[in-house]
Amino acid sequence: MSENAADWFTLTGLITTLCGAAVASIGSFMSKGEALNVGVAKWADESDDVNLKSPMVQSLLSTSKLTGWGLVFVGLGTLFQAIPLLMKIAS
Repeated sequence: MSENAADWFTLTGLITTLCGAAVASIGSFMSKGEALNVGVAKWADESDDVNLKSPMVQSLLSTSKLTGWGLVFVGLGTLFQAIPLLMKIAS
């Protein structure tokens, strides 16, 4: 296998990793409304402001936020690894 082909396989693997991380994280992204629907009992307070303080809702929102940051870091790591490969392939 040529060195150029190996670089293409590596780049393809990095992109696949990024796509896999994105797909895996989609299930954890949650809006405030979704967190309220999942994390608050049906007999809860009528006010969303009060319900947003619920520990379960706060946990869901925190998980969603951290999932987003995790995806950002995976994306940046993929980009930092892909740039030298792209520069090598282009030259």
